[in-house]
Amino acid sequence: MLGPGGIVDDVLQDVFVQFYNSLQSFRGDSSVKTYLNRIAVNKSLDILRRRKRSLKRFVGLDDTHEAELVDGSSSLPDLDRTVWKAIAGLSENQRAVVTLRLVEGYSTEETAEMLGIKYGTVLSRLNRACNNLKEVLRPLQGE
Repeated sequence: MLGPGGIVDDVLQDVFVQFYNSLQSFRGDSSVKTYLNRIAVNKSLDILRRRKRSLKRFVGLDDTHEAELVDGSSSLPDLDRTVWKAIAGLSENQRAVVTLRLVEGYSTEETAEMLGIKYGTVLSRLNRACNNLKEVLRPLQGE
């Protein structure tokens, strides 16, 4: 969800610290994997919200330039960088679903559980996200 970069390591460390601190309250309603992923998704969404507020406050960005500065993917090959920029340009909700379902390969059920939303909501967000990605990436189809 955050794209490549050093912030991912910091978030991962925060996830395990929060998991360790919350072990006493872990009820076991879901698997540990699902619980960890839920913490990671929430931490990532927090970072993305802060990043977006900061960029808009200090740089005055509009939505068309946001993806260029948010993804931190300058070391990737051009096509990968373009795909990450397209994903970074999605809304937070769509980005979360695309990342978990398509990038990480979780099932629709697992994605719904991790995000705390209904199965149908995952499908509708995924459909809208895919349509948005198609529009952004269509000009590259010949490449």
